[in-house]
Amino acid sequence: MKYIVIIFSLISSIVVSQSKNIEQLAFDYFIEEILAKDYVNEKSVYFSGYTQNENKLGIGGLFAYCFESEKPFVDFIYNFKPKKTQPKIIIRENHPKTKFLKKFKKRKLEIEVYTSVKYDDYYLVYINVYKQSHFVNHYLIRLKNHKVIDFCFEGEVI
Repeated sequence: MKYIVIIFSLISSIVVSQSKNIEQLAFDYFIEEILAKDYVNEKSVYFSGYTQNENKLGIGGLFAYCFESEKPFVDFIYNFKPKKTQPKIIIRENHPKTKFLKKFKKRKLEIEVYTSVKYDDYYLVYINVYKQSHFVNHYLIRLKNHKVIDFCFEGEVI
């Protein structure tokens, strides 16, 4: 009986982790690994709780040389055309240490998560971090087999 409970627990945790959408995994990684380390002075952030209603990979070629300098990826990113998508729910409550605002406020961070794009054998999720009159930071997070492999960062001052 004890072994059945252990096996059931293992199977349940595998099913739950695989049922998370790609965007949720990228968001969780962003909050835990990037926001927690690179934005430590920010007391709160605004995030709608949904992906944006398009799949986007940044601004025209912004990430062209991030992961690979080979021609197929460069061609793919330059020729990619965003498409309208259905917004997906992103669960914010997984991150109790992060204070999420209910509506956007000036001088606070705003996070936008875009619907994933499949390329080769992995997925790409574009996350945009914006602080009005300060900066826009762009992250392209690469996932394979429901795990974050790496990410690319490009920033701009506004």
